[in-house]
Amino acid sequence: MRDNPNLVLSQAATNSVSYLGFNLSDPVLSDQRVRDAIAMAIDRQQVADGVYTNGDGAASFLPVPLTSWGYDESLLEYVPEYDPEGAKALLAEAGYADGLDLVLTCDTTDAKVRAATIIQAMLSQIGINVKIDSLSSTEVTDRYLNNTVQLFINGQSGSADPGTFVGNFLSTAKLHTNYNAFCYSDPETDKIVNEAAAETDQNKRVELYHQLIQEALETNIGVFYATSYLSWGLNPRVQGYVQENKAVMKVCGLEGSGINIWVTE
Repeated sequence: MRDNPNLVLSQAATNSVSYLGFNLSDPVLSDQRVRDAIAMAIDRQQVADGVYTNGDGAASFLPVPLTSWGYDESLLEYVPEYDPEGAKALLAEAGYADGLDLVLTCDTTDAKVRAATIIQAMLSQIGINVKIDSLSSTEVTDRYLNNTVQLFINGQSGSADPGTFVGNFLSTAKLHTNYNAFCYSDPETDKIVNEAAAETDQNKRVELYHQLIQEALETNIGVFYATSYLSWGLNPRVQGYVQENKAVMKVCGLEGSGINIWVTE
């Protein structure tokens, strides 16, 4: 669409996150040194650029979308820096100086397979041999339910509410589902998850979700690398449109909404 002279490209970030997840109950990945080593060996920006080669996504490193009111750049300080040499040292400290083998599960979606392949190459540079299992969505879900994943590529979408994302990722109630295949479970964190969901004061909700984001990053449940874009190709004659961060193009609005679309001659 970008190169089509008969179309105007309109893009907006969606309420979505893409990530490499760690199964914290796995005997190897239960060691945070291994998780941290993996995170330090992955160049998130390069993963995002490699997956969204047509500009239909952007790098995003928190467990909430760029579009979420819970997103705060100050929390990026808890994201591990790209440091392959430091990653090798951590692996050696954890007892894997000679490397290790891991299985990465993903479905057959092109973006997920591309991400898996890029990450596989990056981890090979620190001695981790990754086998990619690209399966049907049903088979992936079965692995979540039966807790038989190690690494996994996944994505979530929903509203701009961080409860849809980090709130579910850290919830014991969501264990072994598409939301919490990380197998993260902590009673104290569950209290914060429930409090954040029930709180009516928006400022307090922001504070609570920032606590959860920090917990997810410090525990290192996964490597969050992108938010996808929604792209529309429009006739140049169309004016005044409003694109939302979901699969909706508003073509009219309630009185006073300011939405007034027209077509020029």
